[in-house]
Amino acid sequence: MNKNSPIPVEQKTGMFYDDEITAVVVAQGGGAWMVYVPLQPLCQYLGVSWAGQFERINCTPVLSDVLFGIRQA
Repeated sequence: MNKNSPIPVEQKTGMFYDDEITAVVVAQGGGAWMVYVPLQPLCQYLGVSWAGQFERINCTPVLSDVLFGIRQA
């Protein structure tokens, strides 16, 4: 694992309309928390192109600053 990789504190599965989606809570510095959700399944559930949304996110400074990828094992 990369030393800059987030370390999950908690993982929960919830319903997104009629589909299950997993969210992960990650501890940040100073006692703050951040919740991460996988965008590719969200795009699939909404019926929009992941590639297009990924491109739009990367062109938006606020979103691209908090976007990062995780490969599945």
